[in-house]
Amino acid sequence: MKISTAYKNFQVVGIKFTGRFKEYPSLIPKANASFKERYQAFKGESEFTRAIVYEPMKSQDHEVGFFYIGALVDEPVQNLPDDMENISMEGDYVFLRHPFDVSKMGEFYTALDNWMIENGKSFTEDFLVELYYPNANSVEDLEVYMPYKKEGNSLAEYK
Repeated sequence: MKISTAYKNFQVVGIKFTGRFKEYPSLIPKANASFKERYQAFKGESEFTRAIVYEPMKSQDHEVGFFYIGALVDEPVQNLPDDMENISMEGDYVFLRHPFDVSKMGEFYTALDNWMIENGKSFTEDFLVELYYPNANSVEDLEVYMPYKKEGNSLAEYK
């Protein structure tokens, strides 16, 4: 699995959802279906790069979090419906790209965590980003982005 780094500037139009982290596996598919319907009605686009933007779990006691389901866009969108908002994120990210396979999501995040530790990078509390690119063969290509600080390793702060 190839892991790379890049400085990225993400622009996403999304809807915010809140829930218990342990319930994300059932919440996210429902939220995704809801967003897709709303976005298609708003923009008239049936194919777009899906984005999921996550608040990271800050500790074992952090039980309720939030995430955005959205669409990757080139620039902030004007005149959004009331339930949608523009989300802008910029910084250094470690990432990987792989055909989407829900059974490997834990493996993807473990690989990124291990790369961060092995390369002395600091974890941050900035949003995690997943991008799902439409593909002709119906299996989306997934990119998982984890933000990092370039210097030091403050892993202990986030455990």
